[in-house]
Amino acid sequence: MKKILLTALLSCVTVGVFAQGVVQFRTFYASSTPPVNAQVHLGDMAGPLLDSGNTLWRAALIGGPTTGTAANVAANVVGNLSMMYQPTTTTLTWVNFRAAPNAGYVSVTNPPRAVPGVDWGGQAMVQMVAWQGNYDTWAAAFAAWQAGTPDVLIGASNPLTLTLPASAQSTTLTYLTGLNSFAIVPVPEPTTFALAGLGAAALLIFRRRS
Repeated sequence: MKKILLTALLSCVTVGVFAQGVVQFRTFYASSTPPVNAQVHLGDMAGPLLDSGNTLWRAALIGGPTTGTAANVAANVVGNLSMMYQPTTTTLTWVNFRAAPNAGYVSVTNPPRAVPGVDWGGQAMVQMVAWQGNYDTWAAAFAAWQAGTPDVLIGASNPLTLTLPASAQSTTLTYLTGLNSFAIVPVPEPTTFALAGLGAAALLIFRRRS
C-alpha cells in the first residue's frame, strides 16, 4: 500500500513539474511580432559581443509568476525568479554564445524552457541573464559577483511579461518579444550601490507625493 501511495505521489510531482508552460530561448528570431533581436556585450553597450571563444560566457533564462521580483544588477538585486530548464528534464541548463558573425546571440539547440510556477496559458515574468565564470546557476554567479570574485561579470535583461502557449499542443509559441540587448559588468564600487539606493528612495518619495 505504501509503495502504491509513494508511486502516486511521485507521479503527481512529475506531472506538476512538466505541466509548466514554455518560452522559446531565442535571442534572434525575425518571424515573431515584433522580431526578437538582442545581443549581449562585454563591459558596456559599446563593448565587444560575447562569443563562443570563451566557454565561461554563459546565459540562461529566469522566470516565474508576474508577482515575482526581477533581477536588477545596477541596484544589486538578485530577484526571486527561478532559473528555467528544458521541459523534458528538471536539470538546470545554461548555454554558451555563438561564433562570429552571430556573436552576442545564444547558442541553443533545444530552445524551449519551462517557466517554474506558471502553467500553460498563464502570464509569466521572464528575464535573460548572462555571466562570465564557471558557475552552473544564475544564483551562484550573482553571489560570486556580489562577493567581488575576480573576473566574474554578470548582467540581466529587461524583465518581460509574456503569455505562455495555451497547451503543449498549441501551434502559437511564445518568444522573447521585447527583449533588449544588455551587457555583463564587473561589480560596482560600494558607493555606486549607495547612490542607486538613494535614487530608488527618492523615486518612491516622489511617487507617493504625486
